[in-house]
Amino acid sequence: MDITDPAMTTQQMLDDYVKGTKDRYAETGRDVTTGFEPQHADVCGLDARHVAYTVTVEQGLLSVATTAAAVPTGTRTFLATLTVQSLLPEDPQFKKDVKTFLGKWTVFTTGTTPATHN
Repeated sequence: MDITDPAMTTQQMLDDYVKGTKDRYAETGRDVTTGFEPQHADVCGLDARHVAYTVTVEQGLLSVATTAAAVPTGTRTFLATLTVQSLLPEDPQFKKDVKTFLGKWTVFTTGTTPATHN
């Protein structure tokens, strides 16, 4: 997703994306019951945000953990996201998946060397 805004820093673009996500939940009538306090993060040396929250869905409460990284590519900035979600937040496999998937992923662009986030 292209999040380029020449008037903003990558940090501001990420904060704007997170706010927009929360606003879209509100517009659809879904209640974010807990969380949604973005934490500054680093993914492969890129500015990022980690957000964990619970949202009301038809099936019950959905636990969501997502990390969004701003990927500058010359004059454009793109968003790379990775999200893990479950209706069973206490499930050991879900907790393991959150650590595995959000703790180790690779972000790179054409012409760059892949860097793995550990």
